[in-house]
Amino acid sequence: MFKKFKRVIISLIIILFFFGAHSALALERKYPSLPMIGSPENCTGSGCLPLFVSYWFTLAIIAACILALISFTVGAIGLINPNPDSHNNAKDRMKGSILGLVLCLSALILLQTINPNIVGLQLTPLPGAPGIYYAKGSELTAVAFSVNDFTNSQARQDGYNAIKYKCSAEGGGTGPNLLIWKFPNPGLEGNNDLNSVTMAVKSCGQSEPLGGVGSFKMAFEAPGVYYYANTGCSGYMSYANTSTQNSISAPFIGVIKSVKIVNDPENNDYYGAIFHGVPDASKGSDCTNPIFTADGGCKNLSDYLLSPNFGAFSANIFKWAKNKSSSSGDGVWFYSDSNGWDSGNKSGVFYINSQNIGTYASQKAADLKFNYAGVDSAQAITCTSYPSCRDIDWENNEYPDCCGCSSPKDWSAGEGNKCAGSIKFGGNGYLVSLYITYSDIDGNDRLFCQTFEKDTPNLSTAWSASPGGAELDHIDIIPIVQ
Repeated sequence: MFKKFKRVIISLIIILFFFGAHSALALERKYPSLPMIGSPENCTGSGCLPLFVSYWFTLAIIAACILALISFTVGAIGLINPNPDSHNNAKDRMKGSILGLVLCLSALILLQTINPNIVGLQLTPLPGAPGIYYAKGSELTAVAFSVNDFTNSQARQDGYNAIKYKCSAEGGGTGPNLLIWKFPNPGLEGNNDLNSVTMAVKSCGQSEPLGGVGSFKMAFEAPGVYYYANTGCSGYMSYANTSTQNSISAPFIGVIKSVKIVNDPENNDYYGAIFHGVPDASKGSDCTNPIFTADGGCKNLSDYLLSPNFGAFSANIFKWAKNKSSSSGDGVWFYSDSNGWDSGNKSGVFYINSQNIGTYASQKAADLKFNYAGVDSAQAITCTSYPSCRDIDWENNEYPDCCGCSSPKDWSAGEGNKCAGSIKFGGNGYLVSLYITYSDIDGNDRLFCQTFEKDTPNLSTAWSASPGGAELDHIDIIPIVQ
């Protein structure tokens, strides 16, 4: 009889446990308040881990006491059984329950007497350890890289009012810059006007006050291209961008006014960008000239445009091979016909080798000259019939003014002289940009371009629609690291 009763009690406990667990999940972590501990439900910031440890430690003590009381109750019920053996077992159960209860309470009292921090855990950073901390005078405590609600955080309630960036025991040292985005309201980007966001750049040993801050996030400055919605690299800033974006993400899409380029010369990491006015960096559109320099720094997009009326919707972000040996390419071939390298020996070729490209080459379209040596075509016969076009050192691009595109037309239509019909890359280490200048309906000069990074057998089909009647102006070739 007692064994059946025991199984019923155990079954009820298990059912209650799972029901309670399910309810806890359904209530989205609604933690009940405990004596002297409270509830960690709304905890944010550096005090959460100690609070959670103390909470669960106290909860474990309470659970042990409850189990001891249940065991004592089961033993007391067992005394009703007239069987001598069951009677003795019930007494032993009651004695064990009382002993367990005394041990739990004694352990808690003993730990509290020896060191209260064992029960009420606190995280104390090593005073000489490098890192990023909340600061209250000389007192430091751990901080997360993103704090969604600093206003109601435990750290703020404890009086911490600044961020301290340490790279050595003395607070100085060397390390990457620390970027801090400060939002006036809790919720980071989701609950703030981005025009009200302030940026801070801190080096090792410096501090940043958090007065009036509702939320904040941090990141270490890394090589790449950073976007700004304002000129002069001011206001809200993006993270580092290091690869091509066919669609610039919100909130920067269409509103970028300046960029900050961060290079790392020690590791040969140099970055640059070409911005486009359509959401696909491989399509032709209004665009900027290439933006890249060895010293990096802040660049306004207006300095790389013919017209300031421009919105960036995609970007070629490239790693510039400033050191030529870091590029895997050995030159670029331009052919007068589509599939020029496989056209039955009927296409002229203009080759720019890696030495002539160097760290950057800009080629005027009017100076594009094709080598028709050994080519059997009407255009080749016309070109090579001139004495000045024979015996030319094509390898070193030494030739007179012949066989070229003195009046280049739209490449895609192949109008006038056939300036080029295909492009072949010697390796995978170049970014080629074809630029057109034109005037809009208001008479403003504008810049149109399309970029290529791989073999293009047919420019006529690959070339996007360009401004009607506009002529090709120039070609940029940038060695890149892929």
